[in-house]
Amino acid sequence: MRDWWHDITKKLLDHSRYTIIGTILGLIMAGSLVGFAGCQSRTLGLGGERVNRMELAAEVINSDTDIATTRAEIEAATAVLNVEIEARNQRATQAIEDLDRQDLVKVQVIEAVSLIGQQAASGTPVNWLGLIPMATTVLLGAAVGGFAKDNLRKDRKIAKGTFPPSEPTP
Repeated sequence: MRDWWHDITKKLLDHSRYTIIGTILGLIMAGSLVGFAGCQSRTLGLGGERVNRMELAAEVINSDTDIATTRAEIEAATAVLNVEIEARNQRATQAIEDLDRQDLVKVQVIEAVSLIGQQAASGTPVNWLGLIPMATTVLLGAAVGGFAKDNLRKDRKIAKGTFPPSEPTP
């Protein structure tokens, strides 16, 4: 008995072998292309995990918000730092002015004492009225210095919260 199925398939496969192989490869490639085109592209996102285009856009928006928040915090910290620097510079300027005043008083005292010494050594009578401006300057300088030191002490106590607040006047 003849196997007619075997004869037909053998003749068909033998005669059209490359057509059948090309068709099978074409179907495989078409299936791969459909599968490839249907897949969403993925990449490493900002957080280090694989994300698609929509997830990446959401991450970018969230990171922009985080960056804006961080920028606002940095600007606020910079403003606070600038205020502290300005206060420090102002205190330094006041300290330098105080040192200049003290040096001026020292120079005036030394000049007055040397003038008195010269007058006493030369035998001329001492002009006591000339000492009044110097004595006034010394006394006022000491008073201003005392007021300044007292105010600084009180400011530190108020800043620490150890100084009792003043009562309001009626």
